[in-house]
Amino acid sequence: MNRIYDPIDLVLLVNGWNDGMPDRPNGLTIDDSHRLVAIAEALHRYYERHKLVEWWDGVYAYDVSEPLGDWIAESYGVNIPEPNDPKLLAQIRKLVIEASCLPKNKVEATLDEAAKT
Repeated sequence: MNRIYDPIDLVLLVNGWNDGMPDRPNGLTIDDSHRLVAIAEALHRYYERHKLVEWWDGVYAYDVSEPLGDWIAESYGVNIPEPNDPKLLAQIRKLVIEASCLPKNKVEATLDEAAKT
């Protein structure tokens, strides 16, 4: 299977998830790994679909991927969601809006327009 994602997104997603799970008795399982890779792929598709490179002056992995990993740990614990989970997608959107260098209303309008297509 050909996977397409930015490796730094995956690394910081896992790092955020690990930071959010300090009392987890076991390390990352194979199932956890597969789900986090799928979420990293979803983050990459989101970045590409919305052409975020055109209005991003930070580091997407630091601004979105790592806090998303932490949020997943807090919200789901060890039950990592599927990448199409509506709550997960809403959180990605929220993090993108908060971290973008453009005015929030412009980012929201752009994301809303892209969602229609």
